[in-house]
Amino acid sequence: MQKEQLATKESASQVLFIIAMLFVILAGIKAAGEIVVMILLAAFFAVIIYPIVALLQKAKVPRVIAISGIVLLIIFVFLAIITMLASSLNDFIRAYPEYAQLLNEKLKQLETLALKHDIHFSADEAMNLFDPSSFFSIATGFLSKLSGTMSRVLLITMLCVFMLFEIRLIPIKLNQILQFPEQSMPHFQRAVNAVSKYLFIKTVVSIITGMLIWAFLSYMEIRFAFLWGVLAFALNFIPSIGSILAAIFPVIQTLLLGDFYDAFIVALGYLVVNIIMGNIIDTRLMGKGLGLSTLMVFASLLFWGWLLGPIGMFLSVPLTIIIKIALENNHYGRKIAIMMGDGKSLT
Repeated sequence: MQKEQLATKESASQVLFIIAMLFVILAGIKAAGEIVVMILLAAFFAVIIYPIVALLQKAKVPRVIAISGIVLLIIFVFLAIITMLASSLNDFIRAYPEYAQLLNEKLKQLETLALKHDIHFSADEAMNLFDPSSFFSIATGFLSKLSGTMSRVLLITMLCVFMLFEIRLIPIKLNQILQFPEQSMPHFQRAVNAVSKYLFIKTVVSIITGMLIWAFLSYMEIRFAFLWGVLAFALNFIPSIGSILAAIFPVIQTLLLGDFYDAFIVALGYLVVNIIMGNIIDTRLMGKGLGLSTLMVFASLLFWGWLLGPIGMFLSVPLTIIIKIALENNHYGRKIAIMMGDGKSLT
C-alpha cells in the first residue's frame, strides 16, 4: 500500500515537474521570439529546398553550385516580389482617401435604409473601424520596416544555406547522441518527411492559388490585383481562416468601386479557386492527410500565433505535426497524441 502511495506521489511530482518545465520553455521562447522565428523559418526553408538540391545532385550538379543557384534564384524572386508589392502598397495608400469617401457614402445609404426598417445603425460609428489615420500608420510602418525585413531575410538566408550544408550530417550525429537510435530514427525521419511533404505541397498550392487570384482579378479589371494575389498566396498558409481573410479586402474594394453584382462575382471567384486548390488538389496531394483533428489545427493556429506572432500562424501545422510525432514516440505522450489525431486510425 505504501509502495503504491509512493509511486502515485512520484508520478504526480513528475507531472508537476514537466508542467513547470513547459512553462519555463514557453516563457523563454516568448522572450526570444524574434530569434526563434528566424531559426524556424530558415529550418523550414531548408526542408523545402533540400529535395530540389538532392535532385540536382543526382543530376551530377555539385552540391555548392546546386545550393547557391537555388538560394540566389529564391532571393531574386523575393526581391522582385517585394519591389512590386511596395509599389502596389504605395498606390493603395494614395487611393485610400478615395475609398474612405466611397465607403462613407455607402454606409450613409445603409443608415438611411436601416432607419426605414427601424434598425439602429450609425455610419459614423462604422467609419471609426476604418479610421484613415490608424490605417496610414500601419501601412507606412510596414513600408518603413521593409529595410529591417531585408536584413532579417539576409540572416535567414545565411542560416538556411548553412543548414543545407549540414543537413546530410544530421542523421549521423543523431545516431551518435540518441540512446536508442534504431527506435528513434524512424520517428525522426517520419517527422521530417511529413513536414517536408506538407511544406512543399502547401508552397506549390499557395503559389498557384496566388497566381490564379492575380489572373482572375486582372481579368475582372480589379485594382491592385497583384497585391491581392500576393495576399492570397501568403494567407493560404494559414489553415481554416486564411483563404477567408484573403477575400475580404478585394470584395469590399469591388463593392465600393462597382456594385453588388461585381462584388458577388469576385467572392464567387475566390470561392471557386479555394475549393479547387484547397479542398480538391491540396487534399489529394496530401494523401492520407495531416493526421490532426480539425479542432487541433485551429487550436494550434491560436497557440502558435500567440507564442510566435503572425509567423507562428503560418508554421502552426508543421510545428504541431512535429510535436504529435514526438509524443507518439513517448510512452507518456502517446495518449495526448491520440487526442490530437483525426481518429481515422482508431476507426
